Amino acid sequence: MKFRLHLLFSLLFPVCFSPAIQAADWDPEDTDFDPAIESVIVQGSTRIGDPTPFFKEGFNVQSYTHIEAKADDNLGATIWFSLIVPFVPGQTGPQEGAFLVLSVDQASDLIRFLEKAIQAPEKEKSFGKIFQEGKNEIWTVKVDPGDESLPVVLEMEVNEETDRYHFGINPATKLVDTLKKVSAQANEIASGGQ
Repeated sequence: MKFRLHLLFSLLFPVCFSPAIQAADWDPEDTDFDPAIESVIVQGSTRIGDPTPFFKEGFNVQSYTHIEAKADDNLGATIWFSLIVPFVPGQTGPQEGAFLVLSVDQASDLIRFLEKAIQAPEKEKSFGKIFQEGKNEIWTVKVDPGDESLPVVLEMEVNEETDRYHFGINPATKLVDTLKKVSAQANEIASGGQ
């Protein structure tokens, strides 16, 4: 009887606890995106995919990106980029964060600006706007050298309000890797590969 229970437990253990094992491998300082990861458990909650951590200015809570390629009737494919800020105790009102839909060209611009910011995190500078015309939201990549641990900033201005999303150097590097890999998936979708 003990042998049977042990055998049953050993067969079920990898299935039941594989998300926790996977989560143990997730590191907020990782620089590489793994598209094969469907979800991880971080801080007691499931996060979709292999997220990049960041902090929204004014919220002292580790937050997460989710980026995926989607088919698009006009562009062939787009890149959906979510900046997800978890609720904090006592928070009222809507969920914080942001959502962008990028063309492959816009994702390339974002990658280029982020790479420049990563290479010069000690100099305060604005590296360029992601959407040039026709958008209510103005997204800019900047460097804030006053925050040594989170110097790379995605800034969104809309209706005279500004939100800033801060990334460390390693997470910003992972964000670039994510955007490159998801852009490749978007190109594949656009060419009829999926």
